[in-house]
Amino acid sequence: MEFEKTKEYPNPWSTANFFSRLFFWWLNPLFLKGRKGNLKLSDIYDCPPVDSSEKVGEKMQREWDKELKKMKDGKKPSLVKATVRAFGLFYCLNGLYTMIEECFIHVLQPIFLGYLIEHFSRMRRLTMDELYIFTACVCLLAAMFVFTHHKYFFGAQRCGMRLRVACCNLVYRKALKLSQSSLSRTTVGQMVNLLSNDVNRFDQSVVYLPYLIAGPIQTAIIIGVLWTHINYASLAGVSVLLLYIPFQGMMGKLFSKLRLKTASLTDERIRLMNEIIGGMRVIKMYGWEFPFANLVASIRKREVTKIRWTSILRGLNLAVFFISSKLILLVSFVVFVLGVKGDLTPEKVFVCMALFNNLRLSMTLFFPYAIAQGAESIISLKRIQKFLMLEEQQDTSLLDVSNLRPKLSQCGIWMQKVVASWNKDGESTLRNVTLSVKPGELLAVVGPVGCGKTSLLMSILGELPIVSGEVKVRGKVAYASQEPWVFAGSVKQNVIFGSTFDESRYKNVLNVCALDKDIELFRTEIKLLLAKEVSA
Repeated sequence: MEFEKTKEYPNPWSTANFFSRLFFWWLNPLFLKGRKGNLKLSDIYDCPPVDSSEKVGEKMQREWDKELKKMKDGKKPSLVKATVRAFGLFYCLNGLYTMIEECFIHVLQPIFLGYLIEHFSRMRRLTMDELYIFTACVCLLAAMFVFTHHKYFFGAQRCGMRLRVACCNLVYRKALKLSQSSLSRTTVGQMVNLLSNDVNRFDQSVVYLPYLIAGPIQTAIIIGVLWTHINYASLAGVSVLLLYIPFQGMMGKLFSKLRLKTASLTDERIRLMNEIIGGMRVIKMYGWEFPFANLVASIRKREVTKIRWTSILRGLNLAVFFISSKLILLVSFVVFVLGVKGDLTPEKVFVCMALFNNLRLSMTLFFPYAIAQGAESIISLKRIQKFLMLEEQQDTSLLDVSNLRPKLSQCGIWMQKVVASWNKDGESTLRNVTLSVKPGELLAVVGPVGCGKTSLLMSILGELPIVSGEVKVRGKVAYASQEPWVFAGSVKQNVIFGSTFDESRYKNVLNVCALDKDIELFRTEIKLLLAKEVSA
């Protein structure tokens, strides 16, 4: 199985013409390869440049920056508005396919079929020209449905993918800029949940959102058509259908609340699991497996309870969908026969059933889905917005950048009456700190745990927000954390860290870090282990 693509494979969609995109002809080479054998990773097309994370991420970042500028005028930024500006035009143009499908094709096709049924049931005689015209219209509308339906779903899911990738891009960029105080107010579990669960809502919600507009318009058109067939009995059936709209509004609010509670519980569970995995050695040493397992099971049980309620509400929506068609037709025909005193002909029954079924799909299935999925998507956008509003690291403007490459004699660190705090509303961590470190000087800071030694270093790095005072750093600064870390790989890979290998420099680094003796001990121990295995 291949895990890496050895060569570029340009996406043919980028160079496909109008008809190739209309008929999805550009996918034929991929289908032919799949017919001959199993597809490999190298057979998959590259991502089109217009859909790349860099392109959509920069587009979304520009719109979000515009929202952040509103804060200067006292207005609240909105990620929803930034999303609409970034992808709204493409999404609205793609939504026209739904308008054509629901308000034109699904309305005219039953009418033309009704004329044909009326002719063959001998209720009305049509000329041969009229028969050919109505038959051609039915076939033409069926062909139009193929193009509008599949083009819409392709464009909608593509728009959802762009929105998901753009939000992931924003979250990733923000995570790299978070200050230490912001990191204390969020967790890795929350970031993982944003990137794994919240953004996935966009892939489904964009498919149904156009029905919030197409559904009511289709309802008005169908009422007008049905009025010519069953008079005011059409209002009786539609009124039963419209009674579900307030019910769906209430369901949308419930979906929003459940989604918010489920997301917070998921954040807590992922945070706990990350901490457990990080401290697994201590947990195993003290035999704390069962208490921590019970803790995770308790949080998971609460999370599953919210998910179960969400599933129950969705099941209730589906039950309403399947019951509504029978109820609507029953009410309409009873009112028509008893109230209007009309005759139920095959043509009227067929047209009413077809139009009410189309309306039922829009208003009792897709419309509720749009409300539920839209509410969950807005909650996800607000959660992402809350994360994006966290405080970032201090800008490099705090550093003295008047000379980016100063001479060694001009380098140093200067702090003048610095007051700094991790929390703007809390007590100051550093108070009136003044110091200077010049080239060749050694400054040692000692004190008990929690006295502010790490905070002092963080203020120099720009991680700790400065309330007042001045910090100047001229030249390059190297920071060695007290918490060492390594990534999965050899010692050599950890040392060169992706740089070009230079043997003399590599040996010099090992010598400076006093690792050469440790490596020699490792080699000796491995040789002894191998010798024991050979002798055994």
